[in-house]
Amino acid sequence: MNDIVLLNDFSPAIADGDFVVAECLNQEVACLLQASKGHFRQHPGLGVGLPEHLLDEQTEPLRREIGLQLRRIGLRMFTLFINNGNILLKAERSTP
Repeated sequence: MNDIVLLNDFSPAIADGDFVVAECLNQEVACLLQASKGHFRQHPGLGVGLPEHLLDEQTEPLRREIGLQLRRIGLRMFTLFINNGNILLKAERSTP
């Protein structure tokens, strides 16, 4: 899905006086992982809140939450590795 491209500071990318629009799957996943529940006004239950899980010793609750939240936005998770604070996540859009 195409969307407005965000820079690393979450400001919109602008070129030639207009927003840059492109495929943003990785950006969408990154925003979902970083956002806590309540950050999206229209969908208050959406968000993983990754910073809140950084010191957790158990990774299974985080795995479940990531899978649940990805499904809520229509994505399917293929790979999820969590090791020493590093996360490798591969997902794609679900087909109806």
